[in-house]
Order: sequence, then C-alpha cells, then structure tokens
Amino acid sequence: MYIIETDRLGLRELTLADLDPLYAIFADPEMMRFYPQPFTRERTASWIAWAMRCYTERGHGLWAVERKADGLLLGDCGIVTQQIEGHELLEIGYHIRRDQWGKCYATEAALACKRYGFDQLGAQQICSIVDSLNSASRVVAARVHSAMREFIWHKNNQLMCLYYTETAKPGDEEIRRLGD
Repeated sequence: MYIIETDRLGLRELTLADLDPLYAIFADPEMMRFYPQPFTRERTASWIAWAMRCYTERGHGLWAVERKADGLLLGDCGIVTQQIEGHELLEIGYHIRRDQWGKCYATEAALACKRYGFDQLGAQQICSIVDSLNSASRVVAARVHSAMREFIWHKNNQLMCLYYTETAKPGDEEIRRLGD
C-alpha cells in the first residue's frame, strides 16, 4: 500500500525485504560520494531500522520509492526531522539509484513529499539539506524549494545548502534566521 502516489511512482514504508536492493544503491561509491563512505550491508539494515522507528515515532520518514510500471525499487525519499542550529526542521531527503538518474524521479518524489508535508503533516516549513558540492542533488532541491541559504552544519563542519519552502505565518522565522 502506497502512502504517496504520483503518475509514475509509489512511496511506501521501507521493510527489511528492501535490504538487498537498497544495499546495492548505498554500496555504490559514486552514489554515496557525499557521505563519509558507502554503506555496508549492516549499515543499510540499520538505515531501514531507523526509517521504521521514524514511522512509529513520528508518523513519517524515508519511504521506499517504487516505479509503478514494474515495481522496481528506485531508492528512498521522504520526510525526516533534523536538528539544525537549535531548530527542529522537517527535511525532504532522497536517494535514487544511479542508473535511473536524469529521469526526474527524485524531483517527482520530493515534490510529492513536499505536498504531503504541508497537506498531511501541517508543516509550515520544509527543507532539503544538500552538500554544497553535490550539484545533482542541488538541482533537485532547487526544483522543489523556493529559496536557499548556505550554512556550516555541525554534523560534518562543511558548507551545506539549505533549500526551503515556507508557508509560515509572520513571526515563524526559523529557517530565515539560520546563517544570519
């Protein structure tokens, strides 16, 4: 059962049955170039377990992205909670297998997640955090969000781009204050 559907994609909860196809994605050094290292099989299993905890604790997380035409697991995309400079923000994250890049799957899934965040979760702000050197992911984030600002993230002490969209009321300035 899909949580979110688009014309081409279905997003559903990750399960341990997704371990092998997700591991093939996360073990790819080019795919994981902006992570400290590609994932091991064990790290991928931990990633899935973390996603499953997010579903239980928060009601959302990174979901499996399937191509509806053939059921191929393309990767993951969803909404997670991030702590950024003392602010709790909803972030859209995405990983799409490298042999499927350039087909707008990440953009399609992320846009659907943005709608879900505003419509179903009642979010006032949604962001995507992207390494400043990750040009492909920056293109996706720029298509999904309306604004961007750079900041140094405490998690990796690197320059990151915070892409964001707001439907905030006056005075809700969490994202706008970052980096000021």
